[in-house]
Order: sequence, then C-alpha cells, then structure tokens
Amino acid sequence: MTFQDLYTGDELKKICKKITNNHCLTDDLYQEVLICLLEYDKKKLNAIEQQGANNIKWFAVRITMTMWNSPRSTFNYKYRKHLHDELTDKHTNIITFDETNQYDEATLEEYIKEQEKQQSSKGKYPYDARILQHYVAEGSIRKLHKETGIPISAIHFSLKKSKQQIKEYMNNQPYKVLMLRNVPEGGVEYHRSLIPAYHIGENYKHIDITLINNIEDATEQFFKDYQLLVITRQASRFTNPVTIIERAKKAGCKVLYDIDDYWILPHDHVLYDTFKKEYSNMIVDTIRAADYITTTTTYLADKLRNYNPNVEVLPNAINPEQPQWSSTATPSELVRVGWQGGICHLPDLSLIDNCIHRLHHDDNMKGKYQVVYGGFSNGQKHLQIGEDGKLIEVPTPMQMQESYKYELILSDRYTCCSDEYKAELKKFEPAAITTNERYKRIWGKDVFNYGYILDEMDICLVPLKDNEFNRCKSPLKLAEAGFKKKPCIVSNILPYSPHYNGNNFIAVDSHKNHKDWYKQMKRLIESPAMRQEYGEALYESVKVKFHIDTVNKKRVQLWNYIVNGY
Repeated sequence: MTFQDLYTGDELKKICKKITNNHCLTDDLYQEVLICLLEYDKKKLNAIEQQGANNIKWFAVRITMTMWNSPRSTFNYKYRKHLHDELTDKHTNIITFDETNQYDEATLEEYIKEQEKQQSSKGKYPYDARILQHYVAEGSIRKLHKETGIPISAIHFSLKKSKQQIKEYMNNQPYKVLMLRNVPEGGVEYHRSLIPAYHIGENYKHIDITLINNIEDATEQFFKDYQLLVITRQASRFTNPVTIIERAKKAGCKVLYDIDDYWILPHDHVLYDTFKKEYSNMIVDTIRAADYITTTTTYLADKLRNYNPNVEVLPNAINPEQPQWSSTATPSELVRVGWQGGICHLPDLSLIDNCIHRLHHDDNMKGKYQVVYGGFSNGQKHLQIGEDGKLIEVPTPMQMQESYKYELILSDRYTCCSDEYKAELKKFEPAAITTNERYKRIWGKDVFNYGYILDEMDICLVPLKDNEFNRCKSPLKLAEAGFKKKPCIVSNILPYSPHYNGNNFIAVDSHKNHKDWYKQMKRLIESPAMRQEYGEALYESVKVKFHIDTVNKKRVQLWNYIVNGY
C-alpha cells in the first residue's frame, strides 16, 4: 500500500467508519482527514511509505482518531460545541500525535511550519495552509477576521488558493478509462471517441484510456481494472446493454453514456424501418442505467434529463492539428458550391432541389460556378432473407442508393452534364474526375480524410428539414466549414440557429426555401468579398467553442468529477 492507494481506494473511508462507528458525520470526517493528509510534505510521507503498508495504515488511524476524539481538533471545532461536549464526556483518554522515531516529522503543525519556511512568507499574514487551518477551526471567515485581524479579502484569496491546490492535486490523480467504440469507425466514433481520446492521451497524462471494440463478454473482474466506462452509440445490439452496465457498476466502475442523436426517427428517415421501436427502448434503458450522460446540444440534453438528471453538454469538436482540418483550398476557375453528407439526408437535400434546378438553368450563371457533391458512395447495403431463412446484408442496387438520389438533385437529373461526362458518371466507378462542367462528383473518404473534400468547395450548403429528430442534431457542419473558413448558407432552424450572430453565415428561413437558396447562392457566387467575409466570420465564431482544447477541458473536468468527486 502507498499513500496514493489510501487516497484513491476505500481503506481510509473504512478507517473512518470503524472509528466513528458509522456516525452520521463519518463522511465529513473522511473529507477533513483527506485534506489533512494531502497537505503533508510528500518527502515526509515518502519516508513513512518506506517503513511499509502497516505504518501507513497506522499513521492514518492515529490522525483519524485524533481528529475524531480531540475536542481541540479542527474537525470538532468545525462541527462545534454539541459534539465537543458529547465526545469530552465519553472520551477522557484523548489520543494525540505521539512523536516517536517513526512519526516525529510527520505532523500537520510541522508540515505547515515547513511550508511557511519554503514559501518565505513575508508580512504578518500566515501561509495559505495555516489560513485554511484557522478557518476550519473558527468556522467562518468573519470569525477568523475578528480573531486575527487579517483582512477578509486576504482570507478569501488564501482559502481559494488552498482549495484550488487540493482540487488540482485530486484532479491529477491517475485513473483508467475504458472507452467503447464501434468498428469500422464512422463520424460518431471519430468525433465522440477517437479524437477526444487521442487528444486526452497527449495532454492529460493522468488519464489512461483503453479503446475497445466489444464488451459483451467483459466480466466483473475485467471492469475492476477501470474507474470509468464510456459508451458511445450502445453497449451492445445483441445483449441487453443494461446487464453490461450493471456488471460494470457492480465492479465499482462508473458508467458514462454518450449519445449524439435523438432515438425516435421520423418516418422519412432512410433507417426508419430498420430502427425498430425495441431499439429505441433499449437506448432509453441505457440512458436510465448510466451514471452520467453526455450529448452534443442543450436541446437534446433537455430530452435526456427526462430519464437521467446527470447530463452534460460536450459539443462535437475539431482538432485543427489534424492535417485534414489545416489544409487549404485547391485552385479552381469556377466558384464551387458544395454539399457533403452521408446516407441519411435525402429529405434535407430535397429542400433545395428546385433552387439547384434554377441555378443550372440560369444562362447568366453559366461558366461562373460548379455544384459539387462530396461523399458519393456505392457501398450501401440492405437486409434481406437468405436461402436459409436468416437475414443477410446484400448490396443495394445503385439506382436505389441514397448517393444516386443525391446526385440526381445536385446534377439536375444530369441535365447540366454533357453526354460524355454523363456516361462517365454512370459507370459509378471510384475515380477522381477533373472537370469544369457544372456538376462534379467527389467520392467519399474515411473519417480521417473527409475534411479534405471541403478543399474543393468555395461555398457550403447546409439544408436541414425542420423536424424533432433534426432539432436534436449537432451543429457539426458549421464547425467543419468554419475551421476551413468556408462561407455557408444554412437552414435557420435548430441546431444551427442558436449559433447565428447575424453575420457568420447566411440563414434561410423555412418558409423561403423555395427561393432563398437560389438567391443566396447567386449572391455568393458573384461576390468574392462576401465569400471571404462570411468565411472569416464563421471561423471567428467557431474557433474557440468548437476547438478540441475547449471541449476536452470540459470533458476531463467531468471525468475527474465522476471518478474523484471533485
């Protein structure tokens, strides 16, 4: 055993319970003893550690008994007279520090004196640790002021400094985090697991993160090696996730569930038929079972609090040190108007169908622009019943895939393409095609490279249909475009509207979808200055609040609190 084990384990609390006979003030005594121990000089504690685990435990017992039994202890002064009288009657043999050869240097008073000497305190005001001791003894700042004559402002400053030092010490105690991720990695895993984990590993050395793909068979003994389990998406789609969570909690491992989407899908969502009600119920059960919940927006957080009160908002964040977010635009003679997204956005993209058609048929705009679709794929699959009667995944015909439907909208059903180019596109073969035609396809990239697609866009389109599912989404597209300084035309609804400051993007109201997307695309295409102004303004509005440094600072503070209680 070491003093570190004493602080982070449950041995000290057991000592307090035994000495107090599990009195109602046991937890308070535990906190006071912990503070007392943390204020000791590490060199002196190291000397005690060298004598073995028994001496460490005996040392903790002696301090705890003195705190509890002595009417003159800081603990009893803090919890005042009625307890003083009770203990004085019952305990005539008060145990105080017996300065033997083993412990003659390890007392609080000597430690405070040593700290005063090391800090070379000047003037009439004692060192911060002594202020804290006197404050605990007197019970209030005003009483301490009257007793010592120290200005109230100076007491406030010293107490704040002392408490912060204790908090910083506790928050830098090492602990282990088990983080569940899904493979292959998608956008959720990238932004909610991988990037936060890599950044924490580089900047917060007291946290040891293990990424794991599956915990369905994890035993209680396995979870005992970790202080925190972080689940993204779901603990399991095949085993009851609550069973896994309860197993971890039984092992003493706290459970944090991270969720970034609403669990009730609209009828026009491409995954509506496969996202069964049972799976939605499974998500709600997981929310209830977890110790803490993290999510991306305050709007979704309010929904989550109906099932679990412990909810914190951690936005999706960008790490600009990653090459895909620090690269610059590729050159082009045309102004490239782009949309980028996955397979769940047909209702959103349909909002601008008519305006894309008008743009492609505007003779005055020919030769000035190019519409870019970033993220094309022919890898979509669906479930069907196999010969053995079991469900199997099979490739979806190209004409039924979402990417094909997106391309029909953005190319105006290929009417803006030459016959030769149209034939090339309809091969649906992954290839980089260089063209100055009015439509361009860019094939999708993995999560570590998809940011490069924005380098081939000069204007970003961010349409979003107004429904409850979309209101719960993250404003990630604003962050992505913002770090690339791309001007955006955006649906003026949640989750984007709270981030609109009047000049950081062009907001389109839902009742003007039929005309404003076309109007605003033309304005930006024809004005380089406007594009630059909106791009710079968007960057300024996202560069701090959606930076991984900002978000991970809050994430680590939450993790520290969950694990250490501070």
